[in-house]
Amino acid sequence: MFAGLFGKKKPVVVPDKPVAGPMTLESGLVSFVPGFTTRRAIERRMGPAIEYPAPGWRTWAAAGLRNQRWVLSAIYRGQVLIGIEHYLAKTENLPRDTPPANGIFKIMPGEIGIGNRITSLPEYFISQAGREGGARSIVYQHAYQARWQHGIAIISGNDGRIERMALYANHEMPTIPAVPDPPPEPGDRLV
Repeated sequence: MFAGLFGKKKPVVVPDKPVAGPMTLESGLVSFVPGFTTRRAIERRMGPAIEYPAPGWRTWAAAGLRNQRWVLSAIYRGQVLIGIEHYLAKTENLPRDTPPANGIFKIMPGEIGIGNRITSLPEYFISQAGREGGARSIVYQHAYQARWQHGIAIISGNDGRIERMALYANHEMPTIPAVPDPPPEPGDRLV
């Protein structure tokens, strides 16, 4: 597994038909645009979230089908959204006090939603399936991605159905200005 994570980097495969504009996760309440949407705008419409599944992530529980639990999780850099994931919960450990995320969430363009058939993905998604037995194939049989100027969309699933949708901003996003370090004071130790 570590070789897969830290081994030699593979060249990035670029689809023949890349996405022209940004991909977004949409609901009737809010449009999530990684690298641009602010935490304040999200929480004004969705309410505050709990910290789950890891430090830094903010999570709401979304309605699911057939007794499924769906989850909506956001991560921020400063006050700007840099990642949003909508997925079918793979565990029953979602805290009971998780606030609700009302609405139906779809990735646009393409109106991609949880439960859709993998074969219905637009042509700008390319397969990124992991090796059989690799870390990615343990949780999901199918993995696809699409890129645009400011980010990446990842779609994963099992048995021909979408179970996870994620959008991430590029780490080089120009929307968050870098704050320069203050000049060293006399007597400061430089590390």
